[in-house]
Amino acid sequence: VKIDASCNAISGLEGVSRLTSLRQLKLASNELDVERLGDSLLGLHFLNELDLSCNRFSGRIPLPLPPTLRELSVCGNRLIELHFTQPMEALLGLSASGNMMVSANGLDGCKALLHVDLSANHIKTSADVEPLKALSALGGLRLDANPLCEHPTYRVDVLHSLQQLQVLDLQPISPEDKVRALNAFGAADEEMLQIRLRHFPAEAGVVS
Repeated sequence: VKIDASCNAISGLEGVSRLTSLRQLKLASNELDVERLGDSLLGLHFLNELDLSCNRFSGRIPLPLPPTLRELSVCGNRLIELHFTQPMEALLGLSASGNMMVSANGLDGCKALLHVDLSANHIKTSADVEPLKALSALGGLRLDANPLCEHPTYRVDVLHSLQQLQVLDLQPISPEDKVRALNAFGAADEEMLQIRLRHFPAEAGVVS
């Protein structure tokens, strides 16, 4: 079952909890906030796609969403950080562009995330996205149009922190990019030393 109720003036979801077979729900451009959302979506155990873009969600209040979600969009709200009342272990894709987010806090528990869009927010440093280091499956990340993108070493800093990335700001990451990121902080030199010692241990009589 799919429902598209976008571009209305919906401020509450009374009765939605009875649609237990609902799989896709679009509620973009309405008047929903966390208080009006309530627990109405938590019982939708088959819901896997949800669009809450351009509503009235704001601040750091945890969103009460079903843990079955695989795709979530909360673009164009006023969220400062993104948190959930349930562990979102099935979430594969997250779009949160155009908010007021200052960090990636709250996303480290979304272990299955493959792609995250945090573009056009208020993220200032690469340290603010370090919670994403816990997401080993994360391959794509958008951070463009954030203040941190103005730093001349922006890509190097982010790639050093998030070495699992394959695409950053829609640009594929080459092996050279990853080596450059490692070398920027001396990590590559340390890694080469460990490799050398593993294959040519000191006790083998190798003279440095």
